[in-house]
Amino acid sequence: MNGCGISRETGRPDDALFEVKAGKLRILSRSLKAYPNDSSNLHFTSLSDDCTLFKVHENGSLRVTNVTGLYNVRPSIISEGNLQIDGGDYNCSITKFDTNSSHPVSCILIKGGNAIISGGKFDSEGTAIGVLGGNLTITSGFFGGWDNAVYFNNDATTVNIYGGQFDKSNTTQGWYQDYGICALRGTLNIFYGSFYGDNNAVFVSGNVKAVNIYDGYFKQYGTGAVTGSAAFRSLSKNTKIYQGTFVGPKGIVCGSGEFALEDYLFIGRAGVTVTDDDMPVDISTKADFFGESYLKIYSDSDYPIITKEPESVDAFSGDEVVFKVEAENATRYEWHIFDADDKSEQPYSWEDLKQYYDVSGENTDTLVIHNVKGWFGNKGVWCTVYSDNDWNYSKNAYLTVHVKGDVNNDGVFGVSDVVKMQKWLLCVGELTNWENGDLCEDNVIDAFDLCLMRKMLIEQ
Repeated sequence: MNGCGISRETGRPDDALFEVKAGKLRILSRSLKAYPNDSSNLHFTSLSDDCTLFKVHENGSLRVTNVTGLYNVRPSIISEGNLQIDGGDYNCSITKFDTNSSHPVSCILIKGGNAIISGGKFDSEGTAIGVLGGNLTITSGFFGGWDNAVYFNNDATTVNIYGGQFDKSNTTQGWYQDYGICALRGTLNIFYGSFYGDNNAVFVSGNVKAVNIYDGYFKQYGTGAVTGSAAFRSLSKNTKIYQGTFVGPKGIVCGSGEFALEDYLFIGRAGVTVTDDDMPVDISTKADFFGESYLKIYSDSDYPIITKEPESVDAFSGDEVVFKVEAENATRYEWHIFDADDKSEQPYSWEDLKQYYDVSGENTDTLVIHNVKGWFGNKGVWCTVYSDNDWNYSKNAYLTVHVKGDVNNDGVFGVSDVVKMQKWLLCVGELTNWENGDLCEDNVIDAFDLCLMRKMLIEQ
């Protein structure tokens, strides 16, 4: 399904609206505005207590792109096979993640296979992503649940997080999710991301095999009064912290008593710097916790330094648009594009976009959009710059695309624009966007522009 507007609603006691027992299913929507009232998006709803939207069996594979999954009493997706989610909006109103249930309710429930989440919004009253088996990789997205943004509890599970925001809060009421990440068993690797929690932004139990924090931002919202509360708390002895920022009245808690921070730091590089509010921290001293405000751990490395940020572009349809970033110590580049009005900044898939548009350089320092179309209007881009051992992010740059002749500003050029221009020249009506009608490019709207508009209309 490609570019369709479909809503499938059911109250029947089906096992699933889509059940993948074997083989592969791909569902693609070109819209990222993943809300039920958006007719350009694929959205699915179930009113049955016994039915999930998508069920993937062990031998099946599902990939959904920019799909809306609305569900109340079951996860939108239950996967025991291979799963990939590229954007979309998934909601769950159940307040408790009941691990004694055969299908604990979360936005997405992973019970086996390999799952990849590359963008999207996952909003739950309880737990957003539940992992009871298999492996999970998250590259970007917005995840929030009053209990947990992500919960996993399986010895064989590995969760890799390369980015994303893990947060659910109501600042007016002073409500915050308990945990950003709750890891009870398995292996956790955090490469980057923003994590928040009232108790812990990240909590790791003593049964977790290994936890590696390569970088990230971790913030504890609470006061630190709850036992064990901290931005990052790990009871696993197999914990290594490379670098990161830990914000709150307690930054890091390891174990259940005093500990020396140096026992949990990776110091194999040229050196490690630890500060709290820019004041040096003695990593050899033992304490119940480290960090009383803004604890920052930085490992010296060949950190890529961005020397020139990408600049925003204002273009007409058909133009060639170029975004460029310059950086020192850079070995690899990765550009991302998103809707400018999407706060989660979930990126589109270049693989999908290249089916419809001419784009090149997404893995170089220069991103080029050839013969740009109106779809690219109101889009933002940023670039992840990598060195051999580290990475950095550029600032966002934005793209505005005008359609030549589109004086009524509806995103397309047609007969209605010619009529509107003609009426305006006769002093009847107004032009919504006169700049689009300046085809002679002389900052004047006159009959010569109208002649060119008529020619354009004939040549369409």
